[in-house]
Amino acid sequence: MKKLAIFFVVAMICGIVHGQESQRQRLEQHLFTLASDSLRGREAGTDDGRRAADYIMRQWQQMGLKPLWGDSYQWPFKHPVGDFTNLVAVIEGNDPVLKDEYIVIGAHYDHIGVKNGVVHNGADDNASGSSCVIEVARQLLAHQKDLKRSVIICAFDAEEKGLYGSTNFVSRHNDIIGKVKLMMSVDMVGWYKANGTLVLEGTSTINDRNE
Repeated sequence: MKKLAIFFVVAMICGIVHGQESQRQRLEQHLFTLASDSLRGREAGTDDGRRAADYIMRQWQQMGLKPLWGDSYQWPFKHPVGDFTNLVAVIEGNDPVLKDEYIVIGAHYDHIGVKNGVVHNGADDNASGSSCVIEVARQLLAHQKDLKRSVIICAFDAEEKGLYGSTNFVSRHNDIIGKVKLMMSVDMVGWYKANGTLVLEGTSTINDRNE
């Protein structure tokens, strides 16, 4: 578990700072697309938010990610404040026992939309994290043969509304949650190059085991 966490952090940093030019170009493409004025701040429950989800799903499809269940990445859910959609994929592990356990890597893709006529693009919060998760998924898929546990890739909706996407994921699928050994949420990583700091919060909840 610790080894995969370290691989994830290294892959994310290398992708942003020292990665191959093609990977850097992909990260820029994801970021500039998701944070563009044309997506009008990706407010959850709007056509703009759905177009952001469509972009993420196209990237997943092109790299060959499998939906966690069925033939769709989309997990729609209703809330009193609107209708939203989480996106969920899986990269299957290879160990005959551990493949039925999960590492979850996720990021919320929504932002706050347009307020008082101003587009809040949400480049850092959280187009940056969503972009990183797309490319980390690509790296993990390329190294799938080395994975023992399966990895669930999530793009959560309605975080800005009140953490509704991640709450729905947890409450809706207790059978999966009981098998999750580690969850990493990637949020607001766009300032890494400027400040040189990567903050890992919640590490005290990770058991110090070499699995």
